[in-house]
Amino acid sequence: MFKQLDHLVSEGIHMKSRMNQFILISCFVSVAFGHDSYNKGDIEDYTKLKYKAAIATRTEDPPEIDGRIDDAAWEKAILVDEFLQFEPYNLEAPTVRTEFRVLYDDEYLYIAFDNFDPNPEKIMARMARRDDWEEGFEFNSDWVGFGIDSRNDDKTGYWFAVNAAEVQVDVAISGDGYDGFDGTWNAVWDSKVVLHQQGWSAEIRVPFNVFQYSKERIQEWGATFQRGYYNNQEEINWPGRANGVRGIVPHFGILKGIENNFGLKLSVHPLFTCLIQHFSRVFAGFRLAKKILVVGGAGYEVNKHNIIITIKNFHHFHIIFMHHLITSH
Repeated sequence: MFKQLDHLVSEGIHMKSRMNQFILISCFVSVAFGHDSYNKGDIEDYTKLKYKAAIATRTEDPPEIDGRIDDAAWEKAILVDEFLQFEPYNLEAPTVRTEFRVLYDDEYLYIAFDNFDPNPEKIMARMARRDDWEEGFEFNSDWVGFGIDSRNDDKTGYWFAVNAAEVQVDVAISGDGYDGFDGTWNAVWDSKVVLHQQGWSAEIRVPFNVFQYSKERIQEWGATFQRGYYNNQEEINWPGRANGVRGIVPHFGILKGIENNFGLKLSVHPLFTCLIQHFSRVFAGFRLAKKILVVGGAGYEVNKHNIIITIKNFHHFHIIFMHHLITSH
């Protein structure tokens, strides 16, 4: 009788031990391989991510673009750090902290990234040619980038990035997927990077005349902010984008806070200088009353009453200089 009880107790203890081992192994497998059990991380409804908003803060004292986020203006900017992984574990929390801030004034949009890294000595700053995405970005370097849908049409936009070696890439977006990225489009913008003990930081300045936008005083743009973390081969995204969804721009978040006080800023095409020099010689005997209009078209026209010079600049809008001719005699 006592032997049978001892045997049952022994078997019970043995079974409990095996059960504990099974639970421990199950927990380990769940932690180690749990990423394969779902595709959308901890996000219940990824379609709502695009409604997340960041705020751009107006500044009267623009920051110096030196890569250091220590200007007083940045203290007034609203910090955003709610990034999600795009790869390798879609829509899960990143393994590193990333922060961004947005400022603007009458001329420029300013972006600051603070990229924390527990192993700053392993930051990959790979040199490459401008716009060489595969060599200088992707999974070959540490980088940050942001996209802007200034027309807020969920179709078109612009994307800028700089890596830890200060190599730039910029593209115009005009379609679904990466096939809609036009790498031949180049804008003039500034960026600086600094590596430090906590990781690295970047400051970016883009002129408003790069963008197309509405005439509304209150602007609301689409926007996305990204980081490539080389050490863990992560691509990190705000507001977050699910794998397999159609398009890129439709999944941007919202950038609010910008008021349209920009005015008309001109980026003068070299053609303008040549035409002005030409007409100044041809019509040296006339007085000119200049008017400026913004319309479509390209080229120039001369008639009895007006010289109409149409210049298409690098930023996709056209400037017409109309000079009314008044004889000097």
